[in-house]
Amino acid sequence: MEPKGERQISDRWRGEPVEVIHHIQQGGVLSVGPTAGVLEESDDTGVLLSVTDPQRGSVEHRFFPWSSVIQMIAPLG
Repeated sequence: MEPKGERQISDRWRGEPVEVIHHIQQGGVLSVGPTAGVLEESDDTGVLLSVTDPQRGSVEHRFFPWSSVIQMIAPLG
């Protein structure tokens, strides 16, 4: 349990652009890939990103459970 008044780092990035490096399973093969988006929420189960699909121009929500997340990167600035 976190001390009162302290937030997880991922909570501090809420509303910011991030890149999530995560496991991807396709055709029975496990690999690693990135997904870029805006961090909407994070909790003890994982992170929720708003991701713009460049082919469709639409925005969709994608959830990544912590078990699939290898690294989350936020730009400095």
